[in-house]
Amino acid sequence: MDYFNLLNPTELIKFILNWIGRPKPEIKFEYLLLIGEKENAYCHLRINNSFDNRRSWFFRIGIKNNSGKQLIENADVRMEKIERINNGIKTIIFNTPFFLHWANDNTDSSRNIYPETEEFLDVVFTVKDFNKFFIFHKSKHNISGIISNLPAGEYLFTVKLLGRNINPVEKRILINFNNDWYNLKMSIEK
Repeated sequence: MDYFNLLNPTELIKFILNWIGRPKPEIKFEYLLLIGEKENAYCHLRINNSFDNRRSWFFRIGIKNNSGKQLIENADVRMEKIERINNGIKTIIFNTPFFLHWANDNTDSSRNIYPETEEFLDVVFTVKDFNKFFIFHKSKHNISGIISNLPAGEYLFTVKLLGRNINPVEKRILINFNNDWYNLKMSIEK
């Protein structure tokens, strides 16, 4: 941007209106698994074709463009690092960035997120009768050595929302898995 143009009152007004209407992203998650296998927008029970049609829980975060008047262009969420927590001590087990998978999508494309619209991103899933959980990264990472599954334990994922017209938004996701496919706990660290 040419800041010299801000001396022109019309350009200054355009700049102010653009700044007021800029995207205001928020990363959300609600853990609402209830007895009776009830799901919500963030926790989905599905039949998993990749695992012999076994039942699976998919855990998603929501990316919402709150009150902004402009869309978030070319949005993606990148896993920055994965840490294992053991007796309160964090150990980095993976720190090669990779991108997570947009929910209900069969491409590796970025997404535009429109104002007052929430888009969902698959983070992890569990599979009945498996004693590990799986990270839902984009399919382009399948053959690149990116970590795909983790054993039971407590983990801290650092993720970053990226977009062409926003400043990156970083969040940390706590995951606790005890080998019970129905009992993975996930929350966003405050």
